[in-house]
Amino acid sequence: MFPVRRLSVAILLLLVTVLSHAVSKGEWVEVRSPNFSVVTDAGEKRGREVALRFEQMRHVFSQLILKDKVNIPVPLQIIAFRSSKQFRTHMPLWKGKPVKAAGIFVEGEDRNFILVDLSAINPWKTVFHEYGHLLLNGNFPRTQPWFDEGFAEYYSTLEVRSKDVQIGKVPDYAGSIFTSFRLFPIADLFSIRQDSNVYNEGDPRHLFYAQSWLVVHYLFDAKKLPAAGTYFTLVNEQRLPIGESIKRAFGMEPAQFDKELQSYLHSSKVIYYTIPLKATIDAATFSGKELDPLDAQAILAELHLHSRDYQDRAIAEFQGILAERPEHPAAHRGLGYSYLSRGIFDKAAEHFRRAAVQDSKDPRVHYFSALLMNRRAIEEPLSDDDAQQMKKHLEAAIALDAGYADAHFLLALAFDVLGDHELALAAIKRACELSPRNDMYALNLARAHMQVRQWQEAASILKRLTDSKDPLVASNAGRYLEQVKQLEAGSPLPPVTRAASRTWTERQWESGPSLDELDDPKPPPAEPAVTLTGPVNFLRGTLVNVDCSPAPAAVLTISAAGRNWRMLARETKSLIVIGADRLDCSWKGVKVSVNYRVGGKYDAELVSLEIR
Repeated sequence: MFPVRRLSVAILLLLVTVLSHAVSKGEWVEVRSPNFSVVTDAGEKRGREVALRFEQMRHVFSQLILKDKVNIPVPLQIIAFRSSKQFRTHMPLWKGKPVKAAGIFVEGEDRNFILVDLSAINPWKTVFHEYGHLLLNGNFPRTQPWFDEGFAEYYSTLEVRSKDVQIGKVPDYAGSIFTSFRLFPIADLFSIRQDSNVYNEGDPRHLFYAQSWLVVHYLFDAKKLPAAGTYFTLVNEQRLPIGESIKRAFGMEPAQFDKELQSYLHSSKVIYYTIPLKATIDAATFSGKELDPLDAQAILAELHLHSRDYQDRAIAEFQGILAERPEHPAAHRGLGYSYLSRGIFDKAAEHFRRAAVQDSKDPRVHYFSALLMNRRAIEEPLSDDDAQQMKKHLEAAIALDAGYADAHFLLALAFDVLGDHELALAAIKRACELSPRNDMYALNLARAHMQVRQWQEAASILKRLTDSKDPLVASNAGRYLEQVKQLEAGSPLPPVTRAASRTWTERQWESGPSLDELDDPKPPPAEPAVTLTGPVNFLRGTLVNVDCSPAPAAVLTISAAGRNWRMLARETKSLIVIGADRLDCSWKGVKVSVNYRVGGKYDAELVSLEIR
């Protein structure tokens, strides 16, 4: 959700004048290679160098994992800045000041960004690390934090030369860490989670990163990556204990693994590899063009829209562009997305329509138009005509960008609404292939298997998802698993309503109340209806807990802005919830964005809630 504020015409014109000075004609160029788009103010030659570097990184990754086709499930925009001064104006803020880095990754639902400071001495280490994570997410099944961070650190040591690359060198910090601290027992290292203190704090964190790098390096050198794949199958899918999984996969007890790793560390056998580069990667074949200043401004505004600290500025920037050029397609697309994220659907639809008129070949305009219909269906079920229109938009988006995972995911939802369950299953399978670590996709793949009565396939996925780090996925996976048991025993599969949704778990069964509702006692009376008419405010924070005792209402405690807010959701079933199936009473520690009005017996009353 993004707060949208109106600005006067005078302010908009002033803003666009300021932006025009920052983005003058001929200053920004775009270079396109076979797999990347690079936008830079450092000239076309440097843009080609950056695009070449990313093509080389992609090639090295394919060699490491022995995979010809490398997936990038969310469109990626690379922005390379010629100076630190310009680069810092787009960095995340810490205590009001830009954080210090030479490169950064900005993640979004519809587009990811990588930012590079070309004036830095070595901007690539951080970029390689984050790009390593991005490649893992799109091409590798879910592992554990030690492997993800170890691989990203291994990948960050990549050194590009004229005809080859070297990878596997010791990170600068690792030597001092290994001489100052004892290694974690391997079973302990493999048990560390992302929410643990070790992963996030002080010296243990540094040791975790260094030892994770060492283990991944050992796996490459000892040619034990296939054994690591077996380990993750055992621990993630078969749910065996970590110690037993180590023994079966690597053929040794954890204590023996510890000795092997210690011996490897002190043997001076840590080597690095040289990988030849493909002769077909030639920067001279890339296309390059000057960007119109307003087009460059729109790209930077879109970056701001996806950056938590700059979303207000992004909306003002889009409005400023439209004040100068009323039919600018990217500005309409950006404003439409901001309205869509706030649940202001009519305005979002108008901006997407105007964007499509100007650029019908933009896959994200088609995707956003379908996503809008999907979000609207939470309030009013889709008709067959609406579902067909949603399908048409998604097929157009996929024709323009076949690797867009979320377009395949939404297409599966459209097929399901139309009753084409086999096509829905095929579409959601493709989404999972493109983004194998997306637990929400996997949850809906299980539901698709249930629709075609493939109980064992559904149960296998759901068992794994009951341990998902996403509490929404974990709770729904457990609920579906109980349904699978009943359906396997011969209970009929109930029909679903005509409503599409962000996930199939938002559907309400037509055949009557859910299994959970049958066991619930009669709820107490609802909160008295008091209409609040004040302005709608916006807040980001952490959902501490949900009290559903005053059902059908609920009281949410949200930690934000240095305090705990108690907010009333008057009707939980009609509350707009974005990014989840519905409000869940078991949610704790979930990052949320909310729109609310102040007033009533609590601190505020919710208008909508988004899971971040």
